[in-house]
Formats: sequence, C-alpha cells, structure tokens
Amino acid sequence: MSLEELKHGNHKDAKIAQAMFPLLVNCYVRGRDTVTYEDIGDRLNGLDHLSERVNRRKLGEPLNIIGNAVLDVEQEWDGGKIPPITALVVRKDLGHPPLGGGNQFVESFWGCSEDDVKNLKKGEWDDLFEQIYDYSDWEEVLVHCELVKGTHDHLKKIIARQGRGRGESREHRDLANFVAKHPQVVNLPESTKQGRREVVLRSDDTPDVLFQNGAQLFAVEVKSRVSDGNEYDLRRGIYQCVKYRAVLRAQQKADGKDENAEAVLVTGGKFPKKLRREADILGVKVFDSVVPE
Repeated sequence: MSLEELKHGNHKDAKIAQAMFPLLVNCYVRGRDTVTYEDIGDRLNGLDHLSERVNRRKLGEPLNIIGNAVLDVEQEWDGGKIPPITALVVRKDLGHPPLGGGNQFVESFWGCSEDDVKNLKKGEWDDLFEQIYDYSDWEEVLVHCELVKGTHDHLKKIIARQGRGRGESREHRDLANFVAKHPQVVNLPESTKQGRREVVLRSDDTPDVLFQNGAQLFAVEVKSRVSDGNEYDLRRGIYQCVKYRAVLRAQQKADGKDENAEAVLVTGGKFPKKLRREADILGVKVFDSVVPE
C-alpha cells in the first residue's frame, strides 16, 4: 500500500514524501551526508509545488511512507535488501535518527531487534550510512516509484537542480540556512519573512535563498569558506546574481508587477578587492566574512 501511496497519494504527507525521496537520493546520498529534520524541512519549504508549509517536527509519517515503499520495492524486486534511506534524516543532537521512531526499517535491513537498534554505537550508524551511500540502484528505485518518470514532472526539476553526482557541502548549507533565517545579514528588515531555500525560478535556475520583502523579491547567492581563494567560483557567484536578478525581473514583468527584484552575493570569507570592482560595475552587492552563529 505504501508504494501506491508514494506513487499516487494526493494527501499532504504523501506529497511531502514524493518530494523528499528524490532530495534524499540526489543531494544527500550523492553528497554522502546526513541531513537534520530542520534542514530537510527548510529545503522542502523552498519547493514551489508544495502548497502547504512543511512542519519540520512532523516528518515522521512522510518518512514512514518512503520507508514502507522501499520495503515494497524490495519485495517486488526480490533481489536483496535495499538500505533504509530514511535513516539519513537525523536528529541534530544525536547524529542519527531518533530512537523509537521509524527504526523498523533499520531493524528490517539488519534483521535485528528494536533494543539492538537502541544500542547502536556511532561507528555502527556510520557503517549504515556508508551502505546507504554505496547502494548503486537508487535511481532505479526512484523510477520504480514513478518519481522520475510519468506524472511527477516537477521532481525532474528537483533532480536536475541538485547537480547530479554533487551534494551541497555542510559549510555551504550552514551558511545558506543562517542567511535564510537572518535577513538583516543582507540589510533587509528583521521583520522580513524567513527566506526560502532552493526555489526554482522559471528559467530552472535556483538561488540559494529567496526573500520576499513586501512586493520585492530578493535573491541571495552563497559562497562558503570552501570557496576562499577560488576566484573562478567567486566570480561565477557575481554573474549568478546578475542572472537571478534578470530572471526575477522578467518574471515580475510577465506578471504585470514592478520590476524591483535584486540579487546579492554572501561569502563566508573575505571577498577579493580585484573582484569587488567587477561586482560594483555590475551592481551586485557583496556581503563578505559572514559567519553562521
């Protein structure tokens, strides 16, 4: 039943599961990283096709839908165990999934008891994560669940924009999430609504953060300290801002609204003087040396 629910379910939890599963595969499996409930919630809330806001504390049922669907695929394929991808969604304070919720998928995969799971050590969780990352048929599982082909066309955009084979670094994610929650970093009023992560523009481009300040759209491109000294990547950030601003203003024009969108660059390290002149010429504001608190 869960596989059918994942394929065709039209209720809120099913829609969240339909969006979350490709994100887990195409960002976190390929990036070889876990994700906290807070971060996956922020990413889901940045998706335009999810009409209702996702409560980051109520992701248990969508995760159960994914986990049970994977078990259904496993039975239909009869070709061995599929790792419990839902285990990649972890509690921030633990570094692994919460005990007592959703661990039946870990139990099924390893053939162990609930008590065994509760007693797992960090190294054993890390071993499980590695098995999830190394599983080679995730794309085929998504196809079997009709989350790549068929009626779920919006999910193709999610997969495309994650950069196939490349995940988001922890440094980049932390900085982008910090900016999204602190609009004052880019000189917006503190009363500005929290920015949305990875919103897909009509050009299929995706700024790291998108704020709406009244009638104004405000995009942010983020370059973490990973880009320090990488002039190529920092310059690319300038021109990404130019593109986001142009696309957002085009969207506003098409919608009959004031063309007042802006785009700025935020960097975790010091921005080179030789590039700042180029940014100034192009009208791109740069906020550098921003450190998440």
